[in-house]
Amino acid sequence: MTAAIRDAPVRRIVALVLLGFVLVNGGYDLGRAAFGPKRGEDFAAYYIVGRDIRSGYAHDIYDPVDTVDRRARAYGVRGIAVPEGGQAEAGVAPTVKRDKVQLYVYPPPSALVFVPISFLPYRVAVPVFFLLSLLAEVAAIWLFFADHPRVSRRTATIIGIGAMVVFFPSTYGLYMGQINPLVFLTCIAGLWAMRRDRPVLAGALVAIATAAKLYPGILLVLFLVRRQFRALAAAIATGAALFLVSLPVVGWNVWHTYLTKVVPEHNKVNVWVRNQSISGFLGRLLIKNPYVKSLGDHPSAAHALGTALGLAVLLVVVVFVVRGRGPRLDTNLEWATFLATAVLILSTSWEHYAIFLLPAFFVVGEHVAARVRDGTRHVEVIAFLAAVAFSVWAFVLKTGAEYLALPKSLVANPIYSVKFFATVLLVGCCLAVLRSQAEPHHGVKATAVPPRNAA
Repeated sequence: MTAAIRDAPVRRIVALVLLGFVLVNGGYDLGRAAFGPKRGEDFAAYYIVGRDIRSGYAHDIYDPVDTVDRRARAYGVRGIAVPEGGQAEAGVAPTVKRDKVQLYVYPPPSALVFVPISFLPYRVAVPVFFLLSLLAEVAAIWLFFADHPRVSRRTATIIGIGAMVVFFPSTYGLYMGQINPLVFLTCIAGLWAMRRDRPVLAGALVAIATAAKLYPGILLVLFLVRRQFRALAAAIATGAALFLVSLPVVGWNVWHTYLTKVVPEHNKVNVWVRNQSISGFLGRLLIKNPYVKSLGDHPSAAHALGTALGLAVLLVVVVFVVRGRGPRLDTNLEWATFLATAVLILSTSWEHYAIFLLPAFFVVGEHVAARVRDGTRHVEVIAFLAAVAFSVWAFVLKTGAEYLALPKSLVANPIYSVKFFATVLLVGCCLAVLRSQAEPHHGVKATAVPPRNAA
């Protein structure tokens, strides 16, 4: 009996069990993303801005919501229908209202990207954008593992896609029609270019990603820390070019509005439960809000403390990267660490932003897999913490109803920010890997270990 157990194809059985889980859980979440009642809610703003540029309203893309909503109706776009008064009784139709459309809050150059898709009817554009976004996520994972040996590349890519399918932030972004999958692909393409010793292309891609959403700009700090000045110069030059290209289309007044009104507004502390950053956690803890009891009402303190802690976290990451650099390190780890740090320290970090945590999970998982036979205790700790962090982000508090069911007492406050704490764990795991990979192991000098893809 014992011999039979030893001879059983355990790994194949485990793989089949995991495959079944991915197909059921991932298929369910993808189904909700494709057909849920709020699908494409954020994409509506992208479609509208594309139509605005085509219709002569390029100078008005940051108009107030009432004005934008009137134009949206002319384009065949209406806000998401929501039931009033909670859940309807069985067999009784709920009273329904329609929210106004979401406002466009991204940098002006990104608005030009949405002109082509705005030529499609809105009902066609929504599923087309969904498919493009899904393909972008798959392509990003393929590019991330493209430097692996051919033997392990396919397995790593399949595991990565499986992780992506069951990872709530990725399917949530698809559901909302977010631009994050395209920004994610652009960042990973920049990583791919850097691994292939093409820093100019890498810098240009990071600039393009930053022109869509500002937080990939954290990679400019990595360029500076790593003294990758060609990449930094390329990013700055590309950013300047995007500014000049957008200026004749939208005009300086749009840029002025974006810099003086849109950016400051989104730099404020946001206490909504789906803001899972340092600022979101401190906001719910220190500012009176409708979700959970707080320690009084101190918005200035929450903003100041959130800014200070964010800068402190970034400084710690920079110190680990500078001191930990060695021939054992690779570019994947450094980019993954900085992207995860961005999710942590942003003033507003919605849950769909956490798709940028996937590279960190991948590099930590690879480190654990490579060192599992060592029997060292720190690898076990890293594996446990990373598994907890992934599980929290993938499976906990997916729907708004789950948040509404939480207790409202002060001691329950950390539960509302459990995904923030999961990100803290993940960044900590990345720092531990940074430190451990820079050290020699088993008496072998670190210089004797060839780098895999150091840039």
